[in-house]
Amino acid sequence: MPPDDSNLPEGANPPHGFVPISHTNPFALNLAPIYECEEGPIFVRGFYVRPEHTNTAGIAHGGVMMTFADIVCARAVIQEIDGMAVTVRLISDFMAPVLVGSWLEGRAEVSRATRSLVFVSCKLSVKGKTVFTGQATFKPLK
Repeated sequence: MPPDDSNLPEGANPPHGFVPISHTNPFALNLAPIYECEEGPIFVRGFYVRPEHTNTAGIAHGGVMMTFADIVCARAVIQEIDGMAVTVRLISDFMAPVLVGSWLEGRAEVSRATRSLVFVSCKLSVKGKTVFTGQATFKPLK
């Protein structure tokens, strides 16, 4: 079933420079379409929050935000190690509610990578305002 775009902004197109990503993770399709652009060495990802992404209060569900943060962090890790990794830990801080129709954008940076673990932090924002921060640990797959 196609996503319900009825509550998205008129002509909800991603900001300039963002292109849709290809998904290899079936679970991530629940957020699709997700878009990406390069901002220097950082890959920025974003998507529009739809009604099916909300909780009973009508704002983006924490699980949706954590899923998106994990996707954003994983992109940074894959770029850093040039390989796949799995999430070991994700610490989440919810800073502000995210409304339906919002363009949610995520950036992540790897702070340290060893042979056995990769440490990364991320920030999700709406219109430049931080709405979520997270720190994650990933384990590279051999």
